[in-house]
Amino acid sequence: MRQLYIILLPLIALSCVSSQLRNLDFEEQLRLDELIQNTRQDPRDFDAHLELGVLYTKATMYTEASEALESARNLRPEDPLVLFYLGLNYEMAGNVEAALDVYYNYRTYPVDSPHRRWIHGRYLLVERRKARQELQKMLVEYGENEPLTTINNTVVVLPLVYHGSDNKYASYRQGLTELIIRDLQLFDQLFIADRFRVTTLLKEMEAKGMDIEDRGAIALIGNIFNARTVMRGAYNVLKSSDMVFDISYWDLLEQTIPNSETHSDKTANLFRLQDKLVYSLLKQLKISVTPAIAKKIEAIPTRNMNALLAYSAGIQRLDQGRYKEAILFLEKAIELDPNFTASKQKLIEGEALQTTLGEPYRFMEYRQDNPGASAVNLN
Repeated sequence: MRQLYIILLPLIALSCVSSQLRNLDFEEQLRLDELIQNTRQDPRDFDAHLELGVLYTKATMYTEASEALESARNLRPEDPLVLFYLGLNYEMAGNVEAALDVYYNYRTYPVDSPHRRWIHGRYLLVERRKARQELQKMLVEYGENEPLTTINNTVVVLPLVYHGSDNKYASYRQGLTELIIRDLQLFDQLFIADRFRVTTLLKEMEAKGMDIEDRGAIALIGNIFNARTVMRGAYNVLKSSDMVFDISYWDLLEQTIPNSETHSDKTANLFRLQDKLVYSLLKQLKISVTPAIAKKIEAIPTRNMNALLAYSAGIQRLDQGRYKEAILFLEKAIELDPNFTASKQKLIEGEALQTTLGEPYRFMEYRQDNPGASAVNLN
């Protein structure tokens, strides 16, 4: 019986490999054999290790792919093709943390590099999927009445709510929320919960029929993000063209009811109102503001209200995964105001995500620095 097992074991292993190789067409299988021989004959053949890793990934032979791609990476540690496919291999194998560690190297490439865009897009895509899965799990594990385990310097800014009926003003929600967060991120002593993660959590809570206005739900949000402070704002525009903001701040360790404030000004002074909201929260947190940071907070992001509307629409579509539409809106915002920096930064994010989704498993064109690279389709 033992002899039969010894005979069958390699046949079983061969059967598993053969099954995986069915993901490759006949020419690719021949190419795989050729590349294996090439790497044995010349262990420093970068192109052979790289292409071999890509074919192994397509064949779902992730361990072998990782070995080949790591060999290529040892030969050229900063090559973007290696990083992209090594990260993709880890991602497809289910090793999300390893994939993110590799993709995070997108930051080492120039901002205008197409390779940076590919790797950055993959990083954002995997990070978003991971966030959604983590938040879904936390909603199951955490209860609204659990003891708070907060970090004092963490702040959750919930999306602004519009109480009027004019869609024009409703569209400001996402843009203003994002700009408030950008101002708060100027303070090193604060950690501001990621807006996408917050928005994703609220969608999951609403899908479960939870009332996010309830104090217990607010406490749950604070617990999930390890936040002591939660900020919630609502606004409306009156017939007099006055814009009114009602802002609530929860100190989840000290209060059973939130502190609330009302601020109003003419719609034309929208950004002055936004600044008041930021300063109001900073006062609640007892954080002093230096003149240099105050100057940044009070800088007007755009004087074109249509640019703000387009920016807000772009952010909304980014959250929805509608990246092509997001790009169009963000480009329109920049067209209306070429100095709208916040929109330019969001456009980079949208273009990265759309590029990755377009052909996520295509061998990246990289002729200039790697003239020997060939195209291998992983679809």
